[in-house]
Amino acid sequence: MGRAVAAGAVLTALTITAACSSSSTTGAGTAAAAGGSGGSTPGVSSSTIKIGLLTSFTGPLAATFATVPTGFDARIALQNAEGGVDGRKIQVVNGDDQGSATAALAAAKTLVEQDGVFAVGGLGTYEFAASSYLQQQNVPVVGYSIDGGPEWAPPFTNTVAVLGSPNPKYPAAVAWGSFLKSHGATSVAAVGAAAPSAQVIAKNIVASAKAAGLKAPYLNTTIPLSQTAGFDSVVQAIKASGADAVTMSQGTAADLGLLSAIQQAGLKLKVVLVLPAVPGESINNAQVKTELANSWSGWPVLPPIQDTASNKVITNALATYEHQTTQPDQDELAAWASADAVIKGLEAQGKNPTRAGFLSSLKGLTAYDGGGTSLGTTNIAQAFGAGAQDAGPAPGDCIAFTQFTGGQYQVPITTCGGLVPNSDAG
Repeated sequence: MGRAVAAGAVLTALTITAACSSSSTTGAGTAAAAGGSGGSTPGVSSSTIKIGLLTSFTGPLAATFATVPTGFDARIALQNAEGGVDGRKIQVVNGDDQGSATAALAAAKTLVEQDGVFAVGGLGTYEFAASSYLQQQNVPVVGYSIDGGPEWAPPFTNTVAVLGSPNPKYPAAVAWGSFLKSHGATSVAAVGAAAPSAQVIAKNIVASAKAAGLKAPYLNTTIPLSQTAGFDSVVQAIKASGADAVTMSQGTAADLGLLSAIQQAGLKLKVVLVLPAVPGESINNAQVKTELANSWSGWPVLPPIQDTASNKVITNALATYEHQTTQPDQDELAAWASADAVIKGLEAQGKNPTRAGFLSSLKGLTAYDGGGTSLGTTNIAQAFGAGAQDAGPAPGDCIAFTQFTGGQYQVPITTCGGLVPNSDAG
């Protein structure tokens, strides 16, 4: 059967072409425009502020980040509908990294030197390739550590990780092991794609499980990025290991393939953890729902499942401006938070924004809620480069676990606990 491939923070290569959403523009624009004070602030005119969005719109990573522009553009469109910021509308200019380091750097240079953007939303696997250039140009980069790259930690000074970012040594979150143990697991098998961020997640789950007193007899981070079926040998190895829990960080198509193989083999497990959660757009038939039944997922952001005021704002904006009615995924929510932070920084600057002032305002936020997406308020400066990959902001390093039952994800259970000592996966 064919399966849709969904976006996810842990996978770094899949194939589909993502369309640019209606609130974005592409192509070369004007260079730096006059600031509100009559000076020369790049990207700022009397009526608009240009913000770049750097991610994979085309190329081998387009599927992974297909929902990034949806979340980013929806938040900007909502703000523009409410009048923008100090009378200026925010104009999003797309920068396509095409799923490669070379193209990411070229796209960043186009955004800065031709389009003249004020700041950049950095939300792609190859953000690191443009990071040194953007720092040299003093261009603020606001985003989320999807790539787990070094630009989201010191010594970088121009980047703002709106929901915290991992320590470059990639320590493990205590929450993984705590959750598995609390749900009856005694022995854990971790399966990840042959991609750096996926491998970090799998290794960290093993470290966290061992710290919680669980066994971890099977770790496989060699699954090819292209594999979506043929998991019989992996299932047999899991069975032989004696594991009673399985975690998988391969991407949606591969995870569904492994789930199918586990069920066909009749392997009984206490916990199955799928990372990231399968988005609503991929839960499109009875077979997928059967494969996902009773499985869990872990989110570094707050899943918009509960009927809260912030969740209503997010889902209503997505429906109104992006015509999306399915459940947002974590990349989409991280993009929403990044756009929200851009707006907060601009609002703090008033009529005459400067890049330096914008960065200072964002780094001064001590209780930022990610536009309603954070698992806890974030002290942006203190959480910068201090946490775990795919967990909420330090020091809590929380993870929201949701179970798929009755054909849908249920209200999350949030588990926290900080970092496992000496658990570096880098």
